[in-house]
Amino acid sequence: MPEKKVISKSEKRLTRQFNLRHKCRNIIGLAYLEIASILLLFGTGLTELLIYKNYYAIFIQRYLFITFCIAPLFLLPATFFGYRGGRHGLRGPLKIHILASVGCTIFNAASSVILVTAYSASGIFSAGPVAEGDNFEVFFKVMMIIGLLVNLSQMMLFVASGYQAYLAIQLWREVSVQKNRMKNYLRKKAEKDAAL
Repeated sequence: MPEKKVISKSEKRLTRQFNLRHKCRNIIGLAYLEIASILLLFGTGLTELLIYKNYYAIFIQRYLFITFCIAPLFLLPATFFGYRGGRHGLRGPLKIHILASVGCTIFNAASSVILVTAYSASGIFSAGPVAEGDNFEVFFKVMMIIGLLVNLSQMMLFVASGYQAYLAIQLWREVSVQKNRMKNYLRKKAEKDAAL
């Protein structure tokens, strides 16, 4: 029967530090993924706004597309605090990062509803006979590709922000445990010194 390996306290401490660094690198990597998705989402939304501006005179749709272009910029706090938190030990910005990641997840779900609503409304208001020389098929294929890119970026942001929040909560707990251990160690040391 193999002997059970005894792990020293220093090895356990190094293992915990390695796990923390590994999770920090994951958070930083996810922040870069979110930035790339934000740029993709912003570009596709802006393209839709430029394409649709001459086709629809209904102000509600224009506001929907403008919101869809500008709103992804509000996801930048999640990436910024994720990077700052991962690089500087996850102390100060960690709580804000968790809130920003949760807000990012909620926004992605809401913007998907906005996208479906806008497409449904555009289909309703653009119904009618096809005009002569209308290149509707090409226009429809372009919009299908743009919609696919938008949905892909939405999915990437949704998964990245959710996993980022999960990692941040784990790190928050680990940092809190280490902080409590340090407090207990200092308290016991002070009691021991006082007894001497």
